[in-house]
Amino acid sequence: MCDFCFPSDIVQGSDGFLYFSSNDGLGQIGTDGVVEPFINTPGLSVGGNDLDAHGRDIWITDFNRRSLWRYDIPTGGFTEFPIGANTFGPSDVAVAGNGDVWFSASVISDSVEQGLIGRLDPATETVTTFDVDAVPRSITIASDNKVWFAARFTPQAVGFFDPVTETSTVFPADGGPQDIAPAPDGSVWFTRTTAGNIVRINAAGTITAESKVVKSSEPFGITVAPDGNPWFTMLSADKIATLQLR
Repeated sequence: MCDFCFPSDIVQGSDGFLYFSSNDGLGQIGTDGVVEPFINTPGLSVGGNDLDAHGRDIWITDFNRRSLWRYDIPTGGFTEFPIGANTFGPSDVAVAGNGDVWFSASVISDSVEQGLIGRLDPATETVTTFDVDAVPRSITIASDNKVWFAARFTPQAVGFFDPVTETSTVFPADGGPQDIAPAPDGSVWFTRTTAGNIVRINAAGTITAESKVVKSSEPFGITVAPDGNPWFTMLSADKIATLQLR
């Protein structure tokens, strides 16, 4: 596909193309497997960054510049939205149905890293951040609009931020929580990289399902198909797997 471009995240665009982050810029590939010319990203290094799609836009994290970028598919224009000079991140991005752009980040306070969940209103360019008792990496929007996150490092946890009450709830979760994805019923699935399996948890913190442990498989990315069955990558096992629910 490309030599040493190191593709990482990928999303479906509104124009039928898939867009992916890479060291060569913002990539574009058709479902026929044909790669289009890379899109120049002035001022933005796309390699390893996370993406989300909403309407005509592709949203891109820029950890080094502490910004979010919006790529407008019809016009080909890029717009930068700084999230705060003192923050670390954004690490991941997820766009809600109403157009609010959520992201994970952190800040150093009194020599301690404080986790943040942030919200960008693209219309007003207003950024609001909220403290959470973990350092979130991956985030997703559940079907009830709660913003869920996974925190792989100390403290290992999963949790959610409720935009209505502006409060967060954190559940301890060992096994290296890495990626997280919404299920149709408001619960979420997350991967446990060091434990070797995937787990479903609801808003009460109850584990409602989990897969068998596969040692040294390192489950990493995860998504949930329309039928409710989770699909996930196994980084070290070099496989893609699914859990068929009954």
